[in-house]
This record gives sequence, C-alpha cells and structure tokens, in this order.
Amino acid sequence: MPHVLEGFPIDEIDELAWRESNVRKPVYHIHRWFARRVGSTFRALLLGTFLEDNPMKHYYQRVELKNGDGRPPIVLDPFMGGGTTILEGHRLGCRMIGVDINPLAWFITKRELESVDKQKVEKEFSRIESAVKSRILSLYKTWCKREHEADAMYIFWVKKLKCENCDAEVLLHKNFILAKPRGKWVYLCPKCGEIFRNEPSLESLQCPKCSFLYNPNLGFSAGRKYLCPNCNFRGEILHAVRRRGSEPPEHEMFALEYYCDQCGRDYKKPGAEDFKLYHRARDKFEGIRGGLLGVLIPEQEIPDGYSTSQMKKFNYRYWFQMFNERQLYCLSLILREILKIEQEGVREFFLATFSDCLNANNMFTVYNATCLKLEPLFGGGYFWPRMTPVEGNVWGTRYGRGTFMGYYRKGLKALEYQQRPYELKLRTLKNGEKRGWEKFFVEEDKIRGVFASHFKELYGDKNVLLKCSSATDLSFIPDGVVDAVFTDPPYYDNIMYSELSDFFYVWLRLGLKDKYPEVFGSPLTLREGEIVVNEAQGKGNDFYVWGLTQVFREVFRVLRDEGVLVFVFQYRRTSAWAALLHALTESGFQVVAVYPTYGETPSGVRRHRINYDAILVCKKALEKKKQQANWTTFWENLTRTIDSGIMEALNQHPDLGLEDVFIVGMGKALEVYTQTGGGIAGERKVDVSENPLEKVENIVFESFLSRVVERAPKIDHVSKIYAAIFAMKEKIGTDIIDKLSHLKKVFEEEKLVEKTKNSGKMVVSSPLSRKEFVEEKIEKGLPLNYVDAAHLLWTIHQENGAITKIFEAVTHAGISGEKLRQYIRFLGERTGNATWKEIEDKLRLVS
Repeated sequence: MPHVLEGFPIDEIDELAWRESNVRKPVYHIHRWFARRVGSTFRALLLGTFLEDNPMKHYYQRVELKNGDGRPPIVLDPFMGGGTTILEGHRLGCRMIGVDINPLAWFITKRELESVDKQKVEKEFSRIESAVKSRILSLYKTWCKREHEADAMYIFWVKKLKCENCDAEVLLHKNFILAKPRGKWVYLCPKCGEIFRNEPSLESLQCPKCSFLYNPNLGFSAGRKYLCPNCNFRGEILHAVRRRGSEPPEHEMFALEYYCDQCGRDYKKPGAEDFKLYHRARDKFEGIRGGLLGVLIPEQEIPDGYSTSQMKKFNYRYWFQMFNERQLYCLSLILREILKIEQEGVREFFLATFSDCLNANNMFTVYNATCLKLEPLFGGGYFWPRMTPVEGNVWGTRYGRGTFMGYYRKGLKALEYQQRPYELKLRTLKNGEKRGWEKFFVEEDKIRGVFASHFKELYGDKNVLLKCSSATDLSFIPDGVVDAVFTDPPYYDNIMYSELSDFFYVWLRLGLKDKYPEVFGSPLTLREGEIVVNEAQGKGNDFYVWGLTQVFREVFRVLRDEGVLVFVFQYRRTSAWAALLHALTESGFQVVAVYPTYGETPSGVRRHRINYDAILVCKKALEKKKQQANWTTFWENLTRTIDSGIMEALNQHPDLGLEDVFIVGMGKALEVYTQTGGGIAGERKVDVSENPLEKVENIVFESFLSRVVERAPKIDHVSKIYAAIFAMKEKIGTDIIDKLSHLKKVFEEEKLVEKTKNSGKMVVSSPLSRKEFVEEKIEKGLPLNYVDAAHLLWTIHQENGAITKIFEAVTHAGISGEKLRQYIRFLGERTGNATWKEIEDKLRLVS
C-alpha cells in the first residue's frame, strides 16, 4: 500500500518546508509566481505515493519511481502554476503532464525544466553589458556629499496633487522618516527638503538647515485622506486625483541613496544635476516613444478587474504608465539587445530574467526603511499605487536590490541548480547533534526536460508535456492512463492570477508572440476560463464550483482506478471548502487522508496570515455505500474526527492559531462528508449544493479552544482564553469574540481588546497599553488575572526595570508564583515570542 494512504512525515517535512519557504531552491527563482508552494512537500508526497516506505528514507536519494507496471509513472498537475509539482516529479523520474490556462505559468515551468548552455548565456550577457551598461549607468550618476562621483542606488519619489480648497501643491508623504539604519535615523524636512540624520523614534524634530520644528511621524497623507500644509484642508485623495483628468498623479523626486567607492552608502537631497539627468533620460525616451510602443514597450490598456481596480482609480490606463520615463528607456535598451539573441533557449532565458526584473523596476515599489532596501511590486497579490515609490538603478551598482544585473546572477544560480540539484538537510555535528542547514547534492540528479507535443510521446523518450489551456478539457489524455494527480487548485477569490500576470505577460509577449502564437498571441491573458471567484469578471460561487467540478471530472476520467488525487488547499472561510466538497462529491472522489503541513513562513507585514495547508489525499469512490448513516452517528463521527485532527496538529505545533486550525478542521470535515457515500438516513440529509460546512466552523472553534485551554496551567479562564486566541494577534474579528459570549464584555472591561472604526475588528491591547490599568488594580486591591501579571512583567522587562519588585507585587496581590512561571512558559509556546522566554529565565532567579 502506498505510504501516503497510511501516513505522512509531517514533522520532518514541516521543518524542511519552513526552511525552504525562506530559502527557496534557485530554480524557483527563475521568475516570480504567486502563492508558490515549497518543493519539499511535493517531493515527499510523490515518494509517498509510489513507495510503501516512509518517504524520508529515500528523500536524499536519486530515485527513479515506477508504477505498478514497472514503468515511469505518468503524473498530472491540472493547475501547474509555477511548476513545483512538474519539476519535483521530473526529478523523480516521472512522466509529467502540466496544464494551466495562464501563459505566464506555462512559460515559467518551461524555463524551469529547459536547461541552456551556461557559457553561451555568459557570452550573451557580456555582449548586452558592452552595449547598454555604460549608457544606463550614465543616467544614474550623482555626486556624494564630498563631491566624489557616485552611483544612485535608489531614487525616492512622492506623488503630488493640487489641494481642492486652495490649489496649493500637496506632497503625499505619510511621514518624514526616510530610513532607520542602526544608530541615527534619516529624516526629511517637509519645509526645505533637507535630508539629515538624528536620533531614532523622535516625535519632535528641528531641521538643521531651516530650523523648522515638526513631528516626523505625521505626514500629509493617511489612508484615503490628505492634509494641505498650506490651508489645513483635509480632503479625499481620489477626489483630488480625478480633478487632474485622465492622467495618473505626478511624482516629485525628493531624495537619493547612493554608493560612492570612497565614502560608501549615504542619503542626500537631489541637486540640480540629479534633476537634469532625469530630464535627459525623459527627453531621450519621448524622442523615440512612438517607435518603441508595441515593439519594445507594451501598448496594451489595463483591463478592468478586481486586482486592477485600485490603480485604475488613480487613472492608470496603460501598463507602461506603471513605469517612469527613465525606467522605460533603460528597459527598452536591454530588451532590444535580448531580442537580438539567435539561440532560442538563451533568448528565452534572458526574456525570463528581464520579465522578472520588472517586478522591481516600476513605480509601484516601495523602500523598506528598516531593512534599507527596495521591496518589489508583488510582495502581495495586488497593485497598490504607492504614495512614495522608489526607483532602483535599473542596471545595478555594487549595492542595491532589484537590478537587472542582480536578476541575471539569480538566473545563473538557477542554471547551476538544474545541473546539480540539491535538497536542504540538517547538518549533523560530530557529537550527533543536528544544527544548521547544509546543501545535500543528490547524486546523478539533473533537470533536463525533453518536451512532448502529444501524449503518446510520453511512452517514448519524452518526459514532459506542457499545455497552456483549461483543465476543464483534458481530451488530449486517454482514459485511465494517469497514475497520480498532484495539484494546488486556485483558492476561490484569493488570487486573481490572470490580472496579476498581465503585468509580466504584456512585456513577454513582445518577444514570444511570433514563436508561440497559440500561447502569446492574445493582447492579454485569456481570463474567461480562469476558475476563480471574481465579481469584476462576473464570476461568482457557481462559476467556481462548475469549473472545479469539470476539472475533477476530467481528472477522474484520466486517472487509473487505483490512482490517487493529492492536492493542497487553504482558505479562511467555509464558502471555498463547500465548493471544494461539491466538486469532489460530484466528480466521484472521496477524501481518504488529510495531513496538515506548513505552506509558507510568516514574515514582515504578513506575519499573521494563515501558515498551514491541508493536504488532501483522494481516491475514486468506485463502490457506493448502500448503508446510510444515522444523522446523530454522522455528527458524532464528524465532531470526533475534527477534534482528533486538531489535537494531533497541536501536539506537533503548540503555537497553532485559530486560522491554521480552521484549515485542519475543514480538511477533516471533507474526509467525513465525502466518505458518507450513502447519505444520511431520515429527513435531514447532507446537501452539498448548499453550504454544509457552516456549522463545522463552530465545531472547530470549540475543539480548538478546549484543546488549547487544557494545555494551560490551572488559572483563571480569561487568561487561558487570552493565551489561546488573543496573544499572537494585533487585531481580532468580532465574530470570534462573539463566540465567547459569556466573556465578551469581560475582555472589554479588562481592556484586553479595544473597539476600532472597523465594526468587524477589535484591536488586541498590547502589554504596554495595559500597564496603568493593571497598576491601578493593584493600588485598589482588586484581584488580578494571570494575564495582568504577565503583561506587567513584559512591560518592566522591556523597560529594563527591576522584575523582582513587580513579581513580589503581583504575588502579594494573590498570584501564585509557580503558576505565573507556568503561564509565562505557556505564552511563549503559543506565540513563539522570545521575550516570554527571557522573562521566564529571569523568573527562575526569583525565589
């Protein structure tokens, strides 16, 4: 029996996936894709499907998988996206079939599998470098503060508009903090524009040049509003934008970060030469603009859509308007040289590199003031017009993120990986301790796709068949010939792949439409058949359910009777899971196993997102169960299965949040529902045409709460609930608080949550914000909760105060010292925050 039907090495794979989501394999850096899953998960799933052993026994080996007939397995991914499944299956000797309606997905996967001669690539890069490097860098020259010639790394811009009240110009700065390096921060004076350094976190600041006194944290824009510094009028940004007519807002250059060979990196206010240089680039572009559009610069209009709606409100009508004239001129120089490359594979390598670098060379990027680097456009799945965008040096100097040179080097690493693939492995020290990660090169492994043009060629020497089409029609595959299906279906209304990929597609099409007219012939990606929920495209829940059902029906047809369908899924509401349940039951599949696993590492502004995926293993339901289940029996089984799955998940990861547990619970619910083949006896039956999972959400919540609370020390219930749900959040939905009906008012009275303007959200109070409230309780002799004591200790620890004195005060107020230590440890387990561990260590020294 395949191992995946009995178990999955969650602990080992979670550890690998956690690491790999931070440091992805170089081949997956060939081009940006949206919501890409980590390769380690799919490698283990493939091994577990075709081997009876634990996949980890063979994970670091060169394996040529075989099906029951002793031949290479035929594996299908009907939603291949960025090609993770296709690549990992290819490395394990499978014959891979990848299908995706999105041309960008097709091209990225092709590039990941198709190796090219590295020496020829390097030769072409030298030619491109000789042709354009000096021309581009000449447009990014500046002078350092000591009058040495330097290279501009980043140019800072700000959107500007006219005040609706007095017609004065308003620069839409959100604040006047430019950068937060160690030591002194870099500030901007809103009056004279001077760039200078001063102490961090100041609320009052005086410009050293013009002596203007101001608060650097308060700018002229906040959310949708702007404040006119001339007349103090507060207006709507979009209202002012519309007054401008049909053009996007103008930008004004206000700062540069440069690199000087003699002085290093620094910031400065732009001088006359900096403006002159930009105007020179702009004039060069305008002089040849007519000959570039449609040839080296895309001319397509931005279509209406869910993802594009916000930037269209800012009057962005054409894709090229997302770039300034200097960027467009430099990019056209590079693309012109790329299109001269004669060898097809090398030319496509550079087209992929060029397309990927667009992500960082546009006017929708932003400067990360803490990490001191540019953040590309697609940190998330949206087009958000930045009030203070940053322009990078298109070619690149010694430092700076997002340069063409940097993306080229990244591409070279992908080529090297194709020739010598590796997996990440925990390093074993001489004493047997495992610490740190190392690259483990799989012997004789190599990525070399040999592309088939039709299915029968997969029985010969071809090993990959890629199709850019909708998986609702897999008629090119005969019945019952696919051994397994692995995929990652679209997540309901979460990501609008076609709308986002158009940004890259319109540029790639300039170099690929003649070679691949059937893929890149259309001016934009064909989104009509894309299976998503998108109101802007007129696609609702019914369309999504229909599309997913059609794909699963086709999968059922082409899959062998003994084959498996394995996919990962993640969504935070029951609607998508109900649609998935409908598609599975209508197509004839039942879920036979569910495994929760880490999907992505939380980082930056997205650290509170869902981090878990549910892996669902499905088999054909070839024989319908004749015996119907009693409703009570069914519901008890459903509750028991969900509770068991949540308990197991918490055993493996005690820091799981409610959102992650929801994914686990929904996966388990699908397992129970799809296995109830005969329905439910009596009047009440499972009707998957509606949403049968709404009540499951309550089961998940109750199970999660009870399982987490039972792990807490025996203390007051409010403190337990806080650690279980609130401790790792900045905001929480009122729907969750409503489930705690008997404690809802208590949490507000104890100032653990605060109301916001958003009626659907409440802010979780920080320990610092509760300090005075807790101290007042102590002064009045009111009883303390353990969360009160914990918050007070946190605040004193952060202030480097005497923790012993506070510990004595809270224990005198009735808090058990031993239980407080246990609670602090529990908070550390729940949140993964090192500060709680530091407090726990200090408490060990307190008698």
